[in-house]
Amino acid sequence: MPTQIHDSLWTTTSPLVVLQWVHLNTRMTVVRLENGSLLLHSPVPWSSELQRQIQKIGSVGYIVAPSCFHHMFVGEWKEHNPDAKICAPKGLLKKRKDLDITYVLQEHTNLWASEIQYFEIKGVPLLQEHIFYHHSSKTLIVTDFLFHLPKSTGFTSFYAWINGVKNTVATTLLFKSAIKDKEAFRDSLKVLREMDIKVLSLCHHDVLTEDAATHLTQALNKLNVPTSHSQEND
Repeated sequence: MPTQIHDSLWTTTSPLVVLQWVHLNTRMTVVRLENGSLLLHSPVPWSSELQRQIQKIGSVGYIVAPSCFHHMFVGEWKEHNPDAKICAPKGLLKKRKDLDITYVLQEHTNLWASEIQYFEIKGVPLLQEHIFYHHSSKTLIVTDFLFHLPKSTGFTSFYAWINGVKNTVATTLLFKSAIKDKEAFRDSLKVLREMDIKVLSLCHHDVLTEDAATHLTQALNKLNVPTSHSQEND
């Protein structure tokens, strides 16, 4: 069942196993836009019951694949919501030729005007992850950019520890290994320093409603993301 975070924002999760041994969850965020239609960010597996719950909130207008990795269940939701428009990074045009992509995120940078701000994390061409900020709830929505796995056990706990995400919000080694242009990467994240963030929605853990801005600042500091007044060196 979707959990309501704000009067126009809900999230719901589903189990996910990666690398055969790492047990995570994956999270879909549902935003109700001012016109009443819904935006589904990073869809989880479709089910008739979840569809029924979503329809109680509104009709699906947009299905968003926020990166080249978070797209597995987009087709299922499109099949059951044929009028919805798929929004995705340009990398999916070749990777998922089966998807009818209406809007390429890099080409349409202001689809939802003042309601939702989004931008691509530059310098990581393999992922092309886009970060979303929901203005009215002051929620930052990320997928693979940040992890935090404090409740993990077994091999997943070891994975979290070695990646530095067991006890703190941070970027994993796997994500860092995909960065091809560090300067572009850090420069694209500077905008996060200026945002008023009250909620941090992590796709692979939880929704942080306490000290969200502090967690984000600490993660940006670890990445040497510059402020508007300074520039860090490698």
